[in-house]
Amino acid sequence: MSLLDKFSAVEIKADSRISEEDRDFCQKHQKAYLEARAALKSIKKQWKELYDAQMAIMENISDSEYTRERYIKVDGLSTSSLSNKIELLPELFITSLVTYFNNKYHVSVSVEVVKKALLPESPKYDWEKSRSKEYHKIMRDFILRYEDVVEQIFVQLGGRTFEQRALDELKEKCHKFAWNLYHSKAEFEIRNDTIQLTGYACSYESWMSRCVWKFNDGMRDVLRALAHFETQQLDYLPKDIAFLVGYDDKCSSSYDFDYEKLKKIRMFKNHRVDVKFASKELAHQFAEQYLGLVA
Repeated sequence: MSLLDKFSAVEIKADSRISEEDRDFCQKHQKAYLEARAALKSIKKQWKELYDAQMAIMENISDSEYTRERYIKVDGLSTSSLSNKIELLPELFITSLVTYFNNKYHVSVSVEVVKKALLPESPKYDWEKSRSKEYHKIMRDFILRYEDVVEQIFVQLGGRTFEQRALDELKEKCHKFAWNLYHSKAEFEIRNDTIQLTGYACSYESWMSRCVWKFNDGMRDVLRALAHFETQQLDYLPKDIAFLVGYDDKCSSSYDFDYEKLKKIRMFKNHRVDVKFASKELAHQFAEQYLGLVA
């Protein structure tokens, strides 16, 4: 029975915490990873046999290894390079899966933490030859399942769903932007139906007789939070807000919105940005949920 057949024969209960689309992505990467591993191990064995045969044929002709392998030499291809690639596959597999979930759900699960949890510990010092030899042997035989990677992702989510974690992270970014954490001082004010973000929220410059306005990265997080506040969706930005989040230069300092909650955003040359809501209650609600109200 092949390795792939053995994996297929193991009955694993489907993880209801991920969608069918996510599971399909993971399973395809699992198959690609395992098939690549099997193929690389086969190529390594064949290459070793070919190399040994060439060395034997050319043994009495030249003392130079370069001359003896001239008919089979391929730049970058060797038994050691194939071994290195085989050992690297689990890391590539983890990185592919974690990056996928991070990008899709706008979370920041640590690839390195997952690697540390799942992969054997490598020797810290080059002189630990016996441990190093054992480590490389373990890595050449090491196999990961996508379920193990997904489990470690959920460990980092801390019992939250992807959506809950993404929203928590977005709120944390907005809070960091809206507060001077060193002095525990808010860098925003609520004036009736308007929140005035008084930190470095935007920039202005006149370039070749052209006015250029830009939001900084912290303000872009606030814009994403405004989109969520308006739509209650994390993976969707209304067209007007998507334009403001983009890195294209803005030629206007003021933007009006025909939304239920958000009504206007205006930038000022002193780096302030005003966000106007449909009511003062909504302004307080947004500040409380995403920025953190002043105690």
